[in-house]
Amino acid sequence: MAGAALALVVLAASALESVEASMEESAQILGAGRWRTALAVTGRPVAPAVLSGALVAFVNAIALFGSQAVVGLPGRVFTLPTRIYALFDYPPQYGLASVLSLIFVGLTVNLTLQHYRFVLLEYDVTRRAIVNSLILASGTATLAVLIGSFVGWLDLRTAPGRSGRSPRWRSWPC
Repeated sequence: MAGAALALVVLAASALESVEASMEESAQILGAGRWRTALAVTGRPVAPAVLSGALVAFVNAIALFGSQAVVGLPGRVFTLPTRIYALFDYPPQYGLASVLSLIFVGLTVNLTLQHYRFVLLEYDVTRRAIVNSLILASGTATLAVLIGSFVGWLDLRTAPGRSGRSPRWRSWPC
């Protein structure tokens, strides 16, 4: 579990280092309190990194089933992944296991969509970068399709036996 929290700490620390101290000092000089400075000045640039770290930590914590199983199953201490695993014992309860698994799927999809919404809609730089990368990707895909079509056309034009005759080596008598 410590490895899962490490992603959150590393991403948040790198984002906190990028915040300029002059912005925080300016906010405090202009009369903002500590909490307002922390939320408005420091929180906005750090929020995408904290959300990314939380998402990585959440997915990593779900994936670390082994440690939860070793510690929890013998002592009958159930976490959600170990409970889902226990539902496959005899008699298996596939329906309940599926419903409990949907909780994980729902949480992961919700956190991912919230992260993308926040990053895409709140930051103009990332929005421009994504638009530029989509334009580049669609241009590259179009070029690849055109080149592939041309190569296919050349292959059909130069294929032996295109005129309806059999290839020369097959017409030789045996």
